[in-house]
Amino acid sequence: MGITYSDPDVAADENIVQIAALTPTDNAVIIGNGTAWTTESGSTLLASLGLAIGSDVMAYDADLAAWAGVNPADYLTTAAAASTYLTTSAAALAYQPLDADLTAWAGVNPSSYSTTAQIAAAYQPLDSDLTAWAAVNPSSYSTTAQIAAAYQPLDADLTSWAAVTRAAGFDAFAATPTSANLRTLLSDESGSGVLLFAGGALGTPASGVLTNCTGLPNASVVGLGTAALVADNTLMHLSGTETVTGAKTFNGQTLFASTTGGQSAVKITGNGSGTGAGTSLVGHNGGVASWGIGNHSSIYTGGAYDNEFTIYSASFVYNTINSGGAKDPIMTRGATETVTGLKTFTSTIPLSFARSAHDNWQIVQGTSSSTRGIGWYNATDGAYAWFVSDTENLGVGTTDPSAKLHVVGGGVVVGSPTGGDKGAGVINAQAVYDDNVLLSCYVLDAALDGTVDMEKWDANVPDREIPAVYRSETKTIDGKEVSEQTLLESAKTETRLHEPARKFTARLGTKYDPLTLEGYEAHWREKRHLTAFPNEAKFDPIKDAHSTGEWLQRLIENAEIQAVLIAKLHAKVAALEAAA
Repeated sequence: MGITYSDPDVAADENIVQIAALTPTDNAVIIGNGTAWTTESGSTLLASLGLAIGSDVMAYDADLAAWAGVNPADYLTTAAAASTYLTTSAAALAYQPLDADLTAWAGVNPSSYSTTAQIAAAYQPLDSDLTAWAAVNPSSYSTTAQIAAAYQPLDADLTSWAAVTRAAGFDAFAATPTSANLRTLLSDESGSGVLLFAGGALGTPASGVLTNCTGLPNASVVGLGTAALVADNTLMHLSGTETVTGAKTFNGQTLFASTTGGQSAVKITGNGSGTGAGTSLVGHNGGVASWGIGNHSSIYTGGAYDNEFTIYSASFVYNTINSGGAKDPIMTRGATETVTGLKTFTSTIPLSFARSAHDNWQIVQGTSSSTRGIGWYNATDGAYAWFVSDTENLGVGTTDPSAKLHVVGGGVVVGSPTGGDKGAGVINAQAVYDDNVLLSCYVLDAALDGTVDMEKWDANVPDREIPAVYRSETKTIDGKEVSEQTLLESAKTETRLHEPARKFTARLGTKYDPLTLEGYEAHWREKRHLTAFPNEAKFDPIKDAHSTGEWLQRLIENAEIQAVLIAKLHAKVAALEAAA
C-alpha cells in the first residue's frame, strides 16, 4: 500500500521520508553520512567505509596474491638472516662474483700450465718468418764468408759491362797498347804509322784539306794552285767566299774593289769640304762617292756633307752640321722613328711630348730623396700623373708610393660598376674575390651528424699559388749594357687547411660548446664576444686586421650556430606548451 503523511494508520517517520526521496542510481548504496541518508558509490563509498585503495587497503596485485600462498615459516626474518648470512658488502669482500670463465678455470690444474715468464724464457714468440725458416735446411745455403770468398759483390757498372761484347783486338790492345794494336782495334782508320800528339811532326800525309787551319805564314805557303796568294800577299784577293778575322793593315787607298775597273770600291780618301774634309772612309759607286764616314766621326751620304744628316758623338742633327743649326734630341724628329738598344740619358727630363702650351707631358727621372724613380709629368700643371719609385712601387697622384699600388686624390674603379668613381680612398668594382670566404656548413654537420669530417672541409679550401719573385738589374757584358733578372724566390704552392672549422670543432663538448644554449651564453658572458669573433683585448685593427672574406666567414658561421640554437629553443617551447 502507498504510504503518505496523511495516512492515519502509519505514523510519519523522517528517516523513511529521506530514504524514499533517494534516486535509485545503479551500483549506489544507501549510507548515512552522520546527519542524513544518502547514496554513494565507487571511491567515495570506499572512503566512507574505510576501504580506500592505497591508503586503507592494498589494491589487488598478482605478486601479492602469490605471496599470500607462501608460508612465512619457510623464510627467515631480517634479523635472523643478518645473523646467519653475510651482508652484500661483506660478501663482496669475501667472495668472487659468479663467473662462467672462473667456473671453467676452477676445473683446471695450475700445474698443467706454464706462467707467462716461464713461456717467455723457454720459447721463441710465434713468427711466420721463423716458421718458414724452420723448414729450411742450413746445408743448402752458403755463409756470408763463403759468398764473399766466391763471388763479386753486385754492382750496376759490372752488370752493364757484362752485357758488352769486346771488339776484336781489344784484348791485344789492353795487354800491349801500341799504335799498331790500336789501328787493328779501330775499324775506320786511315793511313799507318804512329799516333800524332801536340808538338809532334805531321809527317808526309797523302792529302789534306786546310780550310780551318790558322796561323799560316803567307811567304812560306806554296803549292796552292789557282787560288794561290798574289804577290802583295793580300788575303782579300782570294777567290771564293772568305771570312777575315783580326785587325788588317792596308797600305793602299783601296780596301775593297770590284773586278770591273774599280767602279764599286771602298777607299780611304780625302774628299769634300767643311766638316767632312780630310781623311775619310768613302764608298764609291761608278766612280762617285755615295756614302762616307768623316774624320769628325760623322756619317754622310751622297758626298755632300752640308746637305745630308750627320751623327755627332752626342746628338742627332737633321739637315745641318755646324752652321748654326740646333742639335735636337732623337725623340723630337718629325718622322716616325724606331729606336732600339739601351739609351742612357744624363738629363732628368730624357723624353718630352709637347703638342701645345696646355699639353706638355714629360717622362721625368726624379732625383730627390722623396722622388727617386721615373714618372709621367705634366709640365703645364706641375703634377705627376703616375710615378714608379726605385722601390718598384707605383704611385698615382703621389711621388712617394708606400705600396705596390698607391692612389692619392681619387678613387679606384675596376671594371664597369654602377656609380663610377666614388671619391678618394674608395674602390668601386663590379665584384671582389676574397679567397678567405670559406664555407661554414660544418656547423650543420656537427648539429645533424654529430661529427665534422675535417678531411672533406680541408679539400674545400683552395691552395694559394705564389708566383716567383725576381729582381731586375742592368749589367755590362762585352761592353754592352743588358738587363737581367735575378730569381729571389721560386714559385711555390701554399697548402691551406680549413682553420675556422678546426677552431669550431675544438670548442664542441667543452664549457663553451657553441651548439648548446648554456655554452653559447657562457662564452659571450665570460669572454664578452661572440664565438668565432676576435677578442676585443687582443684585436689590433692595424696590425691584426682581418680581410672582408674573414669577417664574412665569421658572420656566416655565427648565423648557422644561431639557427641551430633557435631550433633547440623552439623544441623546448613546444614541449612546455604540450605539457601545459
